[in-house]
Amino acid sequence: MVAVVRSGCRKLRAPWAVRSMATKASQALLESIEPFELVSVKPPTENASIAFRMTRGCYWMKCKYCGLDKLYDEAKFTKRSWEEVKADIDRAKRIVQLLEPYADRGGISQAQFETLLADIRQARLKAGLPFSEDPPPPPAVESPDLLWLVQCFKMHATTEAAVRHVLGWLLHGGRTAFLGDSDCMVVEPAVLLQTLQYLRSQLPTIERVTIYGKTRVCARGRTVEELTQYHKAGLDRVHFGVESGSDEVLRFHSKGASRADHAEAGRKINLSGLSCGTYVMPGLGGRRWSTVHARETAAVVNEMEPKFVRLRSLIVFPETRLAQAVASGEFEEGSEEQLVQEIRTLVERIDVETQLVSDSAGNLLALNGTLPLDRAYLLREIDEYLEKSPRERLVFNFISRYQSFVGQYGDIPADIQALLIPHLRGGRLDPEALSDSVLISLTKAFRSRLMP
Repeated sequence: MVAVVRSGCRKLRAPWAVRSMATKASQALLESIEPFELVSVKPPTENASIAFRMTRGCYWMKCKYCGLDKLYDEAKFTKRSWEEVKADIDRAKRIVQLLEPYADRGGISQAQFETLLADIRQARLKAGLPFSEDPPPPPAVESPDLLWLVQCFKMHATTEAAVRHVLGWLLHGGRTAFLGDSDCMVVEPAVLLQTLQYLRSQLPTIERVTIYGKTRVCARGRTVEELTQYHKAGLDRVHFGVESGSDEVLRFHSKGASRADHAEAGRKINLSGLSCGTYVMPGLGGRRWSTVHARETAAVVNEMEPKFVRLRSLIVFPETRLAQAVASGEFEEGSEEQLVQEIRTLVERIDVETQLVSDSAGNLLALNGTLPLDRAYLLREIDEYLEKSPRERLVFNFISRYQSFVGQYGDIPADIQALLIPHLRGGRLDPEALSDSVLISLTKAFRSRLMP
C-alpha cells in the first residue's frame, strides 16, 4: 500500500505512467473543491477513516486528566446542524470524485499533488471563489511543555489537508468512517439518523461507521429502540471512554459518569446490535486506589461485555488539573510496575469474551489477545516483566518509552535532546551505563509526552 504523500517526502513510485492530474479533472469539479472540518481526536482504529464532525469540542471538559482543554473552549462547544454536516459530506464526495481515478492506481508524487492543488486554486480564483490555504493560528500557549500537545492537533482544514485526508482514506480502501468529535450520543437522534443514511448513500464503499459516546448519555438519555435505529441506519460501533469501574476514582477525576452508567450503556448497546468498544486507563487510581481501580474496572468490563477493551495507560499532561493534583500531593502517580500489575489484575479477572488491545504509545507492554482464551499467554508476558530485577526493569522502561516516542513522533525535540547529550559517549547512549536516577528521569521525560 502506498502511503499518502506528505510535504517533503520523496517521490512515490507507481507502476504506471502518470499524466497531468489537471487534464483529467473538469474545470467545474476543480472549482467545486472546498475543505471540510477535520476531526483530530479519534480512536487509533479510525486513523485511516474518513471523518466528519457532528459536534465541535467537548461539552464536559471537567476530567482532571484531560489535556484537551488547551485546545477546546468549553464555551465554544456546538452541535453542528444537519445542513452543516451534509455540506461537509458533499465536499468530501467531490474530493473523492477528483482523486478516485488516481488513488485506484496506487498513489501520486509530491510534485503531482502540488500541481493538483495549484489547479484547484487557479480554478477557484478564476471563478471568483475563495481558496483556503492558511490554517488559523494554533491556540496560544505560554508553556513550552504544551507546545508539542497543541501541534498534534489540527482542528481546521485547509484545502490541502482535506485533500490529503480523503486521499489517505482512498488509499486505505475507503471502507471506514468516523463521526466526531467527543460524543455523538448528544446529537439529536433525527440528525444522527439522517447523517448516517446520507453518509452511506453518498460514499457507498463504507463498510463500518463508528462514533465516540459517553456512557452517562447513552445510559440515561438514549433508549434501546433509538440505538437500534442507529444500527439499522448504518452505525456499527460506539467507543466508550470507561477509564475506570471504581466510582471513587471516577468522582475524583470528575468523569461525570458512574459505574452504573457504564454497565447500563453496555447493556443497551449490546441489545441494540451495535458493537461496544471500551477504553480503560491503568494508573488512573494512582497509588491510593490502584487495587480497587483495577478490580472494579475488570468487574464493569464483565458487566458491559464489550467486543474490545483498549488499554490507555495514564499520562499526566502538563498544566492539567491532574498535574496540579500531583504537584500538591493530592494525587500520587503509580510506578510503571504498579500499572503493569493493574493490567495483570484485568487479565486475571475479565471473564467475558473480548479482545484486549494495547494500541497506545503510552502503554509499556504490547499485550494483545482474546480473553479469556489467551489469559495464560498474557499473564506469562506480564510476569516476564514483573520478574525482572529492579535494575532490569529500569533499563527496559527507558528503552520501551524511547522507542515509543520515536515511533510516534519520528524525532526527539531539542529540550529532550538537551537532557540526553550529557550522557552520550562517543555520540551514543548506552542505557546500561546510566544510573538509576538518570534512567528514571529520562524515562519520565519521554513518557510524559506520549499521546495515548
